[in-house]
Amino acid sequence: MASRSGTQASPPAKKMAYFPKLESQAADSPDFRRVLWTGEHSQLVIMTIPVDGEIGEEVHTVDQHLFFYEWVRQSHCCRRRKGSERR
Repeated sequence: MASRSGTQASPPAKKMAYFPKLESQAADSPDFRRVLWTGEHSQLVIMTIPVDGEIGEEVHTVDQHLFFYEWVRQSHCCRRRKGSERR
């Protein structure tokens, strides 16, 4: 597989994985950001964001799948402001 720079790059070593306890992993994680799995075009990351915390602006070149566990105060996606939601 060729990368954007034109050099040869190997696909990630990890194959597709199943995470049966994703909610509890996210809830119990002491880490702000933890990478659980990396694929060729995506990555599975859990984040523990404190109340009134921010992750800052990020730019990604692959699809992003967002799952919010518990409470979402406010999120900004694609420069549009989204209101509060309770799961």
